[in-house]
Amino acid sequence: FGAAESCAGVRLDGGTLNALDGSQISYNVAAGPGGGLCVFGGQALLDGTTMTFNGAERGGAAYVTGGSLLITNGYLGANSSNGPGAGVYNGPAGLLTLSHSAIADGVANTALVTATGGALHNEGGAEFFNAVIAANHASTGGGVLNLGSLSSVRSDVVQNSALNSGGGVANLGVVEFDGGALMNQ
Repeated sequence: FGAAESCAGVRLDGGTLNALDGSQISYNVAAGPGGGLCVFGGQALLDGTTMTFNGAERGGAAYVTGGSLLITNGYLGANSSNGPGAGVYNGPAGLLTLSHSAIADGVANTALVTATGGALHNEGGAEFFNAVIAANHASTGGGVLNLGSLSSVRSDVVQNSALNSGGGVANLGVVEFDGGALMNQ
C-alpha cells in the first residue's frame, strides 16, 4: 500500500528487481506516473506476481521508460489511469515481455482523449507469449494502443472496449500476430 507523487509502489533506476512466487504489488496510487512499479533502467522480473488496484496518471500498474519488464505467470487486474496505460505504460526506450500472464479489467479514464491503452500503451517494444488481454477499457485502444513494435504469439485479446476506436488493438506502429484470438471487442 502506498501513495506518492510518482512511483508509489516500487522504483527501479538500474540493476535487477526480482519479485517471485506470490509477490503482490497492489493498492498503490501515484498522482504522476507509476502506481505500482516504475522501471527507468535495469531489469524487473515479476514471476508469479499479482499487481491489482493500482492507479496513476499514466502506467497504473507499471510505468516503463527504460530497461525491461518481464512478467511471467502473473496477473495485472483492475488497475486504472487518467492517461495512457491503465495496465502498463511502455515508453520508447522500454521493453515489455508478457508470458503466460493476463492483463484484465484495466480502465483508462475515457473522459480524457489521452487515456489510451486499457491494458497497454506501447511506444517501445512489447512481446506477448500465451498471454491474455481481456475486459480492458480506454478512449482509444481498449486492449492495446501500439505506437511501437508489438509481437503476439498464441495470445488472446478479447472483450476489450474503446470509446473512440480500436476496441482490441489500435495500431499506429508495427504489430505481428501469430496464433491466438482477437475477438468480441
